[in-house]
Amino acid sequence: MKTFKTKILLAGIITVFAFIVTIGTTYAWFTVGQNSAISAIQLRVESDTSLLILLDNGYIYDAEHDKVMLDNPSSYSSILNNSDFTGIYDFGNITMLPVTTLDGKAFLKSDRVTSASYSDNIATPGQYLQFSMWLLSQDNTVTVALKDLTVTATTGSFWQNTVTDAVRLSTTVGANDAQIYGFDKDYDFEFLPGQTGYDSVTAANNIINSGYETALTALHELSYQSSGTPDEVESTATLASAATVVQLTTNIPQMVTVRIWIEGWDFDCTNNILGATFSFAFDFTVKAVVV
Repeated sequence: MKTFKTKILLAGIITVFAFIVTIGTTYAWFTVGQNSAISAIQLRVESDTSLLILLDNGYIYDAEHDKVMLDNPSSYSSILNNSDFTGIYDFGNITMLPVTTLDGKAFLKSDRVTSASYSDNIATPGQYLQFSMWLLSQDNTVTVALKDLTVTATTGSFWQNTVTDAVRLSTTVGANDAQIYGFDKDYDFEFLPGQTGYDSVTAANNIINSGYETALTALHELSYQSSGTPDEVESTATLASAATVVQLTTNIPQMVTVRIWIEGWDFDCTNNILGATFSFAFDFTVKAVVV
């Protein structure tokens, strides 16, 4: 069996929060603050010659549109640099704020009613990241897993660095259910009096609904960790045990959509992480060749 892998390195999706912190108080969902955009990212995607990558730009996979181009291996590359992304995805205008989701695909703001956005339009900046890419396997039909997920706090205090536990990533293929990855399954925050999102009429609305929490937790999947000690509920040292993100039939491309957000219900999503910065990295790796 050959080893194929696609490395996607978000080496510096830098999130800078310029918030005024309420002294002596720590809340979920960032109680007060100003809009703050993500700094210019440095992003690199790598693969070997057997698993190719093409950044999506609104392509449609049918005979009348982009099928010929998407089926052609020469349309792909084994590496994507930052310039490839900035020409399509303007992450610099996204305001990354706490959001939540029931399905890993649609997101809500802190009031749990208003839709959050990944728009990069300056007039309506988004609150989370979303981008898509096409994967193509030339040699074999294969299953692909997420490998070596890392969220690294690059600056800040000990408490700011806990942002790494509040970050989530989801992958989606077509109309399939999303798969969520992260470093904990912690959804235990409670809205407090005076906090944006607090419901003074219905107390039950100030904590996550048990059914909602169950649904979110069920979407969490195991990624593959190739070195070190994996978290037994979030990652595995056994590649065969990792979740399958997508199955690629030989020479037939599939589009994978990636979303990255700060989960507002996470226990570590507090005012403590204001001003934190972090980078994000993961691999797509072939889990198995399908015979």
